[in-house]
Amino acid sequence: MLSLDHLPHTWRTRQAGALAATAVITLSLFSWLALTTSSGTGLAPHDQSITTWAVDERHPALTVIMQVFTALGSTVGLTILTAICAALLFMRGHRMRALVLTLTMVGSSLLTVALKEIFRRARPSTDTLLGNPASTTSFPRGTPSTRPSSPGSAGRGWF
Repeated sequence: MLSLDHLPHTWRTRQAGALAATAVITLSLFSWLALTTSSGTGLAPHDQSITTWAVDERHPALTVIMQVFTALGSTVGLTILTAICAALLFMRGHRMRALVLTLTMVGSSLLTVALKEIFRRARPSTDTLLGNPASTTSFPRGTPSTRPSSPGSAGRGWF
């Protein structure tokens, strides 16, 4: 049987176990998506039908709302939000958390760029876009890979 006695107490809690399980599941899911996307299997063949459905279901009011979220989640938007959060953390005396937040966001952005270079998946047709097309490749998306880093690294600084 595997003994966890050599680990620090905080690593032997239910939360640590849940976090580890979530990390394993997330990494497994990303690995599956990466392998099947690059080979054109898995969910990749459904891209066009899902995109067509989403475009057909657009609603003008929801489009405006989503454009706001898109702007907030853009590189510029997230840089500004990260700088504001890091500054607030720093001013509240949480210097290490401010540094961790900043380094996490920079690191996750660099990882996203590196993975885009590795996978080089073309972006979908620009006919369905609401705004200007991005100049990078499409997988992995920056939003899902970078955005969870922010609250995860700074969250405890607010409480």
